[in-house]
Amino acid sequence: MGCGGSKEPPTEHTEAKTTATANEPKGPSDSSSVINGSGRGAEFAADICARPTAAQLQSTELLLAENELVELPATISVFSALIKLDLSQNHLTALPSSICSLVSLQVLDVNDNQLKSLPDEIGSLTALETLLVYKNALTALPESLSGLQSLQEINCFNNKILKLPPALGQLAAAEEVNLSANKVMKVDAGAIASWTSVKVLNFYDCRILQLASLAHMQALKELRLFGNQLREMPELGSSMPHLTILEVSRNQISSIPDTFFGGLPQLSYLRISGNKLTSLPASVGSTALETLLVDDNALTELPGELAAMSTIKVLLINGNALTSLPSEFGANPTITRINLKGNPIQGCAETLVALQSACNKNDGVFVGP
Repeated sequence: MGCGGSKEPPTEHTEAKTTATANEPKGPSDSSSVINGSGRGAEFAADICARPTAAQLQSTELLLAENELVELPATISVFSALIKLDLSQNHLTALPSSICSLVSLQVLDVNDNQLKSLPDEIGSLTALETLLVYKNALTALPESLSGLQSLQEINCFNNKILKLPPALGQLAAAEEVNLSANKVMKVDAGAIASWTSVKVLNFYDCRILQLASLAHMQALKELRLFGNQLREMPELGSSMPHLTILEVSRNQISSIPDTFFGGLPQLSYLRISGNKLTSLPASVGSTALETLLVDDNALTELPGELAAMSTIKVLLINGNALTSLPSEFGANPTITRINLKGNPIQGCAETLVALQSACNKNDGVFVGP
């Protein structure tokens, strides 16, 4: 095993995804099938719903973002051909139930409003593929949500949701789920039961104490659970072959099972900072890690298997209790950035010199103990 000015670490991804509303131009409609009324005021929005022309009634997209709307007219239902409806960045506290008669709707964007609930009839939107309700004031999700069997993306980031209903777990087509920055303390098995197609799962900055097994999510590529109250690593089963990103920093995790990393061959980014770890299992060496952020724990040693990895480039280990380093670091030419600040490392002069040399050759950053 072993011998006896830095940059800040990459930040966690705490922003809500907004791809479905990307940079829609303001002003007149872009084509005969699009009504672009974004930024044109509440009066325009009310007028278009009250007195649409025959041509406008055939529109497939209605964009009414940033109009200071406090109420959406029930007559929104006359736009029966709509595929996309953008009501983001207004002041809506509720949606009329008539919106649920838009059965061709595929994208509903109501982010950054003041919604306290979603219509009970929302399950009628059976063609819906994207539901963006982040930055609202939702405290619960309706049971009828289970009717959205075409839904691929649901983003409820930054609401006040306390409990996840079983209906959520019936969204079998879901591929991207963001329930971060809510007040959820427990994730039951029923709330995630049918999520076998989920590729990106964000449950960060909640209050989660108990998390059901994720072993059935074999399609998972990105998992973010940072900023919770977890005391154990998530249950991923014997193998999760596609997982590349795992973020579990700022929890209460004190140990990692010896075999935890054995079934994660594609894992390339691991952030586990700010926990209570005293060691890492040797199985970490069986991954494809390029970046490991394990700062601010209580590590007293590192496995040689980690130091010998041919893929590892970035290691932030500052703020731990290491007294030595694995000698394997001395022969690892791939290290680009390493931070050892705050560790009481004794000796290991040759290993430290080798690490600094590797960082210099790779145009990186070396911060010693």
